[in-house]
Amino acid sequence: MSLIGIDFGLARCGIAVSDEKMSYSTPVETIETQELIEYLITLRLQEPYLKTIILGYPLSLNGRKNEMTAYVDDFKKKLIFEKFEVILMDERHSTNRAFAQMRQLGINSKKGKKFKDELAASLILQDYIDFKLKNRKE
Repeated sequence: MSLIGIDFGLARCGIAVSDEKMSYSTPVETIETQELIEYLITLRLQEPYLKTIILGYPLSLNGRKNEMTAYVDDFKKKLIFEKFEVILMDERHSTNRAFAQMRQLGINSKKGKKFKDELAASLILQDYIDFKLKNRKE
């Protein structure tokens, strides 16, 4: 089973997927938030093994919930209603890490504005994969 990673935003969401062995993540695309549920349902119909979503959870730097976490909580309920398994993953610093990687790759801010969301989704998903692999070995 592969995983889907989502960096949720009010306007746009980044999407990433894992490989079948769940060892690495790949950025896929950035889509409009209002189209996300339909996109995920279509994706699941095309590839039924994509059932688990790793959803970035935007806690404050001090670890507390904030205004954005309420939006993510509501979105999680919609995903569960659509029969997806949803795992929340702390996404603190994911956007900053995405910008840092884009700078290293020489991606300018105009192109990077769209790419940062899918790259952040990939980082969130990779953090989850690494966490699971580490705990499997212990």
